[in-house]
Amino acid sequence: MEKVFKIKGMHCDSCNWLISENVKEVKGVKSAKADYHKGEAKVVFEPPAQEKQIISAIEKEGGYKVI
Repeated sequence: MEKVFKIKGMHCDSCNWLISENVKEVKGVKSAKADYHKGEAKVVFEPPAQEKQIISAIEKEGGYKVI
């Protein structure tokens, strides 16, 4: 499954890296690519990964908020 998560609070390339790396730690995530220009992260995942786990990973650090 592929899903785009809209994110508030991104402002630089470091945000892209931090969010992508945190999301990739979720078991079942195949790929994650954040883009601060678009304010989003595109994530490809399968079970056991769930959307709520991915949202938690996005919001884990940096004050980001999935909207």
